[in-house]
Amino acid sequence: MSKDCCDQLAGELALEQTTLPHMANFRATLLVPGVILLCLQYFCWSAGIYGFVLWLPTMIRLDRRAASRWLACSTQFLFC
Repeated sequence: MSKDCCDQLAGELALEQTTLPHMANFRATLLVPGVILLCLQYFCWSAGIYGFVLWLPTMIRLDRRAASRWLACSTQFLFC
């Protein structure tokens, strides 16, 4: 990037930092409703991925044909 672009970007970032509310400490930051919601969302996403990673090999091992049908159905739900 050119020096002008770098300076412009640094100015925009500095401006953004001035618009953010100041938090007294880490606990105050964690008590913001948006942060709590994002933590809950990340927990649910991680638990879902973890469960899927543990569940899928079990299903494939138990019945290969049924597992392939479930996998085919799940891809249809993802792309609908």
